[in-house]
This record gives sequence, structure tokens and C-alpha cells, in this order.
Amino acid sequence: MRIAAVIAGVFWMAMSHCAFADAPTTQPAKVLEGIESALKMVPSGVLPTRPEEWTVAKRDVANSAFDQKVKGQRLKIHIKVSGVGKDGEDYVVAAEMVPTPIFNAAIDVHFTKENALDVARLTVGDEITVVGQVSVMSFDDQSPTPELGCVLLDCGIVKERAGR
Repeated sequence: MRIAAVIAGVFWMAMSHCAFADAPTTQPAKVLEGIESALKMVPSGVLPTRPEEWTVAKRDVANSAFDQKVKGQRLKIHIKVSGVGKDGEDYVVAAEMVPTPIFNAAIDVHFTKENALDVARLTVGDEITVVGQVSVMSFDDQSPTPELGCVLLDCGIVKERAGR
């Protein structure tokens, strides 16, 4: 009988100091602000300063960094709509090509059918800010200037401005 009381006491003490305490609150997922913040995930010295400085090794290391540190993250970007289409169940908004000194950015943002009304209100030339999950971000070997392909899924429009 006494052993049972001791075991019960030890059990109560152990339980009072563990899992029943308030669980830590989770922080909202960090949103990367713009393509520039994704580029900062590439190790220092890898991205060239001129397009002719690109090498296969630079591209591969940059793409590996994107896969490890950017893919799956939420990304907020500002785009100019160049087209609206459909891919399976998703509505796809293509962004106008964005040239930079070392690459051209080709961006597609996917919206679920729950956001069809927002997409239907868009017109080519509109400028929008969206947040979505990075599905693909990689440099393709295109001459003379590489292309940074970016696909965002489950997007939402944060801000819209008519381009007309």
C-alpha cells in the first residue's frame, strides 16, 4: 500500500513538471520579401556581376541554395500581369519578364479556384503584389543571359494597382 502511494506521488510530481505546461506559441512563417531576399540565400561570391561570368558551377550552387533554403518558403513579390491562363485546377498569372543585369526573371503565380474572383478581375498590364509558396526557383542555362524561373503556388493578392 505504501509503495502504491509513493509511486502515485512520484507520478504526480513528474506529470506536474512536464507536458501539461503551456505549449510554446508558434511564430508565423517568415515571408521572404522580394526576389532579392531569395537571392541573398545564395552563398556570397557565387552570383556574378556580369552575365558573361556565369558558369555551370555558379548556376548549380545557386540552384542548390534555392532548393535548400527557398523552396517551400512564402515569397512576396510585385509583378506586372502579362497573361492569365489555367493549369489543371489552378489559375496561372504570368508576370512580365523582368530583366536584370545578370539574369531575366520569368515568374508564374498559381491561384486556387477559391481565388478565381480575384484572378478574374485582373487584366494584362495590372500590377499586383502577391504572396505564395515557392515551388520552383532555379536558373536555366540560356544564352546570352540566364533565366531565373520562379513558380509560386497557393497565391493570394496582397495589393493591386491597375496598369491601365
